[in-house]
Amino acid sequence: KLLELLQDAQTAPDLETYRLVVSSILRARELVRRKSIKSKLDFPVDDVELTEVLEEMWEELPEASPTLQLSALEIIASTGDLPRALQAFEAMEQELHAFCALLVASGQAKQPQATKVILNEAIQRFGHEALLYQKGVLSLWTAGAPKDALKLIEVARQRGIRVDPLMCEAAIYSYVVLNRKPAMLQPWVEEAYETLNEEPKTEAVSAVARALARADDWQTALKLVDYLRDCGARADASVMNAVIHACHRLGQGQKAL
Repeated sequence: KLLELLQDAQTAPDLETYRLVVSSILRARELVRRKSIKSKLDFPVDDVELTEVLEEMWEELPEASPTLQLSALEIIASTGDLPRALQAFEAMEQELHAFCALLVASGQAKQPQATKVILNEAIQRFGHEALLYQKGVLSLWTAGAPKDALKLIEVARQRGIRVDPLMCEAAIYSYVVLNRKPAMLQPWVEEAYETLNEEPKTEAVSAVARALARADDWQTALKLVDYLRDCGARADASVMNAVIHACHRLGQGQKAL
């Protein structure tokens, strides 16, 4: 409706507006899928309407700068529309971050084989960049291929690439899915924890907190929650949910409260 109002006013929405609209659609879809949420609503926006939004966005960019084209590709990738992401990719400068966006698209599309193909081509072009391995691991995890995600982390470590917070979280949850003990990944957790001293971004701190909680280290996870607060940030619902569940699993009911 917001996009329609802007069109009626003959005002072209900028990319940030499209990003917010698409992210809100995806968030609403995620909520509707949850069994714990009782709703008679179908998807607020169906696939046809979402495709129309993406097409409209891309049509506004024929003369756009490479930076804006990359931003548009990232928005498309977040929806998991891999064919459209590939189409956009072919029409722009195919640099490192464009390949990263394609990896995200393949993960959201639940196509782990496509992730492997895209990653191999990117490595051939740009070498063994840490960012490529991170995006590859996260995409394989998102695509439902936990064993492949863990194998890729091992390959990355053999290449001298450290396990960063997001890769660590993917590894922990992959172990849980595979019914393995997350405690076996303690060296990876410590490796990821050390990186926080170099670049303590909220996203990274949150990822480590969730990973630690899932690995049953609720004490350190709670310290990171306090650390976020001290930095002027706030632990989001995903972090607090992970920490509360960890406390509950380990008999720390009072801490959970």
